[in-house]
Amino acid sequence: MIAGTRSAFEEWQQAWQAVASAPTAPGALDAFAAIVGPWFGQKSPGDGEKQATSDK
Repeated sequence: MIAGTRSAFEEWQQAWQAVASAPTAPGALDAFAAIVGPWFGQKSPGDGEKQATSDK
C-alpha cells in the first residue's frame, strides 16, 4: 500500500510540475487569482484596489 501511495504521489508531483512550468498566456495568472482569491478572502488583482494585509 505504501509503495502505491508513493507512486501516486510522485505521479501527482510530476503532473503539477508540468503545469507549473508551462508557459502562461498574458493575464492567465490574474484570471486564476480572480477565481481562487475569494476562497482565501483576497481581492483579485485589477479590481481597482490594493490587496489589504493585516495581522489579525
